[in-house]
Amino acid sequence: MSLKSKMPLQIWILTLSAFAIGTAEFVIAGVLPQVAGSLGITEGQAGNLITAYALAIVVGGPILTLWLARFEKRKVLIGLMALFIAGNLIGAFTTDYTVLLVSRVIAGLTQGPFYGIGAVVATKLVSDKLAGQAVGQMFAGLTLANVLGVPGGTWIGNALGWNMTFLVISALGLIATLAIAIFATEIVISNVLHRISQISNVMTAAIQEGFDDAANEIEAIAIGSGKPDDRTFEALAIVDSLRRATLGNSAKQKGAKRLN
Repeated sequence: MSLKSKMPLQIWILTLSAFAIGTAEFVIAGVLPQVAGSLGITEGQAGNLITAYALAIVVGGPILTLWLARFEKRKVLIGLMALFIAGNLIGAFTTDYTVLLVSRVIAGLTQGPFYGIGAVVATKLVSDKLAGQAVGQMFAGLTLANVLGVPGGTWIGNALGWNMTFLVISALGLIATLAIAIFATEIVISNVLHRISQISNVMTAAIQEGFDDAANEIEAIAIGSGKPDDRTFEALAIVDSLRRATLGNSAKQKGAKRLN
């Protein structure tokens, strides 16, 4: 694999987050007998813990995703992971069935928004050609949760108690949250660098070939991200300079043709 095709660290962080969330969703199925015996309920009632999580995803997920999409992505991801940790910690320390049911709803509410917003963030961290690969790698965390997370969590639950399973999941969520807080600051930087790279490529073509259309393309890139900011105005200033340089270059070429 070439260096250009390697995923940035932030993608791996999203993969870890997806792994933790996916494990939390499915691992409960492996520890239902332990949960039922510990809380003094039937296994059928314990099965409602799976239903509660699934309903939280189906009902709350789309609504939360639409509402949270307007906010800054890094803060949203941190907030969702914090809510995920809180839900699992409540579940780990409770001895009440109703409280455990509520904790599953809390944890389940984070899954849909995190996967949706996380996928958008993943595409912004890489070039357009690698966008699909980035999203696929992030969702590989969900696949690994089924292959490794669920059996591992079930083993922990059988050996150390089902509460410990939720504690381990919370620890994974905490690691992922800290990683997002520390390293995901480069999400914004990466977007800016990507835009600058686009402008630089077009400028190079314009300087080499003297195409005034390149300035129009740069202007579209500069303002294409939405609300104007300082970087947008800087880019537009570059456009103006490029137009002048391009016009000057065209004039020189015409003058040279006349002399010839």
